[in-house]
Amino acid sequence: MAEELENIFLFVPNLIGFGRVILAIISFYFMPTHCTLACTCYITSALLDAFDGHAARYFNQIVKAGISVIHGIVASMNLATIDIKERAAIAAKQE
Repeated sequence: MAEELENIFLFVPNLIGFGRVILAIISFYFMPTHCTLACTCYITSALLDAFDGHAARYFNQIVKAGISVIHGIVASMNLATIDIKERAAIAAKQE
């Protein structure tokens, strides 16, 4: 008897996580030229972090691997944001 496997990539919390990654990428792209748009995307991405955990529990779609993968990606993006801001500040001082 073959057990039917669920596609965990289509779980609601993972879809929220994918949206967070896309918003963060948009934020990085527009950071040098459109600060307001970049901040809006970044803050929205951060706020969605609160909802994916609730959605996972509500829909009973908790996956241990997803917890570490999504948080690792977002932590890396946060470090990249700090680096980009520091480089922009250094460039502004040199002008």
